[in-house]
Amino acid sequence: MVIKTQQEFDVALTGLEESFTQGGRPDETNTQIAKAIVTFILKRERRRRGVPDRGRRAQIVDSETIAKMQSWDSEDPRMSTLEKVFHRLTSGREGDAISLLKASITAKAEAISKEQTRRASTRRDLEPFNQIIYDELNRRWPEGLSEPKFIEILEGMEGTSIVRQVGPVNIELDDPETDYSKDIPRSGIRRRLTAIRKRIAAEKSR
Repeated sequence: MVIKTQQEFDVALTGLEESFTQGGRPDETNTQIAKAIVTFILKRERRRRGVPDRGRRAQIVDSETIAKMQSWDSEDPRMSTLEKVFHRLTSGREGDAISLLKASITAKAEAISKEQTRRASTRRDLEPFNQIIYDELNRRWPEGLSEPKFIEILEGMEGTSIVRQVGPVNIELDDPETDYSKDIPRSGIRRRLTAIRKRIAAEKSR
């Protein structure tokens, strides 16, 4: 099949990819997988360059493709494993190439899983008011922080970028840098102190 247009190449490539992905078997050896990959690469390059699968022109293109796979020398460190895979595929180490490829895939999957676990266990940034409680409790750990003492601390912060005013019912907050504006009921401070103290205790016990 000789490819003459980009549209023909796209159609041919789609068919080639589908044939490759659907052609595997559960009992395939690494060597068989390696040969299938090399065959796919050679066929793809023939189609890209518009030459048939057989004949002198196909042999020339195949030789050039193999040479490129053997001599590939990328400056991108992320490509180092793929470079080794290509080198092994074209130097009689087909089974080793697939073993390396599988190991790389497994390692990346494990790294992604560990990163997701780390992110899930990392303390999210607290809203400004809870961050004040968190910081004050940490400073006084493990003695603790009473509600009256915390109110006294907030009164000392009146007029700052976060605490606008400590009123008899609500604490007015304002943070122009983050466009944060909220009134906190004084009646809920004890609950917040208790919740954040438990959070800090859990963090320190890890």
